[in-house]
Amino acid sequence: FHVLMYGVTGLGLYLLWRARDALAASGSRTVTGGGLLGFGLWNVVDVVGFHWLLGIHRIRVDVPDPLTYDLGWLAVFGVVPLIIAWS
Repeated sequence: FHVLMYGVTGLGLYLLWRARDALAASGSRTVTGGGLLGFGLWNVVDVVGFHWLLGIHRIRVDVPDPLTYDLGWLAVFGVVPLIIAWS
């Protein structure tokens, strides 16, 4: 999993480097919005896919109700950045 994520990160950085001229012309708002969109989308996929559907891990495992922390994480790091990126 981690090797795959390093590969995805490397590919993303390569594509970002190749698009640097077009991004510089479009302004920092495009880069910021794209970053927030990717960050928020990753956290939504992480919480829904890995925490809930696959049950691989939770945000906090040492508490009686880990769902509360999952929902808080989803709201703060998933939904809020997506809303900011969308606007």
